[in-house]
Amino acid sequence: MNGPPPSSALLAALRELVAVVGRDGTFAWLGPRWEDELRTSRDHLMAQGWLWYLHPADRQAAQDALAHVDADGPAVRFEARWAHGDGHWVALSTVAVERDGSLVFATTPAVDHRKASIRLDRQLLLAESLMEMGSFWMDLRTMKVHWTPGMYALHKRDPGQPEPSGPEAIDAFHEEDRGRVGAAVMRCARAGVPMDFEARLVREDGEERRVRTIGAAEMAGGEVVGVFGVVHDVTDSAVRRTLASAEQLVYSAAHDLKQPVRTIRSYAQLLRAELGAPTERQGLWLDRIEEGCDRAAARIEGTLSLAKAGGARPVGPIALGTVLERVLEDLSEHIRETGAIVEVGELPTVVGEEAGLQQVFLNLLSNALRFRGDRPPRIQVTSEHRRGREVVWVADRGPGLPADQTESIFKPFVRLDADAEGTGLGLAIVRRVLDGCGATVSAANRPDGGAVFTLRFRPG
Repeated sequence: MNGPPPSSALLAALRELVAVVGRDGTFAWLGPRWEDELRTSRDHLMAQGWLWYLHPADRQAAQDALAHVDADGPAVRFEARWAHGDGHWVALSTVAVERDGSLVFATTPAVDHRKASIRLDRQLLLAESLMEMGSFWMDLRTMKVHWTPGMYALHKRDPGQPEPSGPEAIDAFHEEDRGRVGAAVMRCARAGVPMDFEARLVREDGEERRVRTIGAAEMAGGEVVGVFGVVHDVTDSAVRRTLASAEQLVYSAAHDLKQPVRTIRSYAQLLRAELGAPTERQGLWLDRIEEGCDRAAARIEGTLSLAKAGGARPVGPIALGTVLERVLEDLSEHIRETGAIVEVGELPTVVGEEAGLQQVFLNLLSNALRFRGDRPPRIQVTSEHRRGREVVWVADRGPGLPADQTESIFKPFVRLDADAEGTGLGLAIVRRVLDGCGATVSAANRPDGGAVFTLRFRPG
């Protein structure tokens, strides 16, 4: 039935929301009051169909009720929540009858207990706005995704844009996270396994946010028919968690290093006094020892201050080229001893804190020099401006990383080689410092061997 029924003028005059519908969830004809009630255009209603507009939790009950409607039987009533144009749900009561082979809906506002449910839905929308959250539901039969206004806000996407398909929603995550996000969704869709993961979401304007997604499967007739869930922006809370877990560890480690550094410097001064008149070469060595101790002491004090302040240190424009120059000077002896080749491209100015960023690159380059395999290290530091961020890569050609530990290596005390020197804090400090200045870091293996660390900064 493609056009309005013969009695369309009469139906349009009724106070009820009248529609002629198909059992497959489509609209064949709509009375004019639907647009006013749902604040949605007639074209959109016709395109999506009546079943799509029902709350996911109410769809099966509505379809079960309509299964009992036939030409000789009585009218059937069901109540359901319908999607409103501003993002909340409207409770409506529908009487359905079959006439001339078509289903006719006569729909009115529902009774009070449904209105209470609607109030709850509106309260949840307010909570979404307050807590930087959004909700979604994906229909596995059509792969269409329904977003609440909170989801549009999380993505910084115009609410006037169409909702994405399932694959498009996954593509909104960072390219390095899409695989595990897609895997989690597929496990939920195929086996009903609940979802709970954190990943980087790339907004429409290119900004990255760390979000946590919790979701579950909607079941009908023993099969998974949809996936629904909540997405929460945890960028700030992730920073706080990282700071809280590492604060005492970093403080203790830095504090314990103070005395050994003082002792080394003191013995260098004693040796200088003992020699009386050191040769030029001896004097150069003693100078380097004392200068190295001074830099280490300054870095220790900076780390202690960072831990005491919970990471709350002022940030500003920092020239990474200058930072790398100082780090390479600190590592000059180690580079010479290992025969390493370090290639540094043009680096940008970013938002950060100077002492912290020096520590970041010192840790990354030290690891590349230490875990070098059987050949001399080759380290490349390059950058590129991408989607509103300054992206910096630190790549080596060492043995690489275990594929299942590219995220866990950033946790405190995680060490890939139990026999290697170190405390397992280096990469935890890298992430902690970068979190504190609104930057991110991730790790992966290079196709041709070795590891690559990707740092994303705000432009300075």
